[in-house]
Amino acid sequence: MAPKSAITLEHFLPYQLVVLADKIDRRTAKIARDEGDLSLSQWRVMAAIAGKAGISARDVVAATPMDKGIVSRAVASIKARGLIERRPSPDDARLNHLYLTPQGATLYDTMVDEVRDLEAMLAGIIGKPARHTLLKTLQTINKNL
Repeated sequence: MAPKSAITLEHFLPYQLVVLADKIDRRTAKIARDEGDLSLSQWRVMAAIAGKAGISARDVVAATPMDKGIVSRAVASIKARGLIERRPSPDDARLNHLYLTPQGATLYDTMVDEVRDLEAMLAGIIGKPARHTLLKTLQTINKNL
């Protein structure tokens, strides 16, 4: 029996967004792997820390599409490599703040240029004004979901 109305994936926005995100994740994962021997999760944690030094693992979970277990494993593995350090919070003994080490900052700097090149390539495809509009639209969607 055929459904009443089928979704045409080529015209279904949620599906197209997932496909696009997957393509971007694959390219970003390749950069992280090739340049830093990092997984995508490890790269995301480092990027979150680079964007906000002193962020907690709980805040990394809130800022990224990763659950607590994935963030915890990523933090442990990149800490073991000497790329980040944990510092206890002066306000809450249960909380640690995460910082890139000098080695981590150097590695991040080598990778971030290629990730920015990926963003520039995407912006080049759609143009600067459309990039700004798309970014604002995605932020609005994310805020409201």
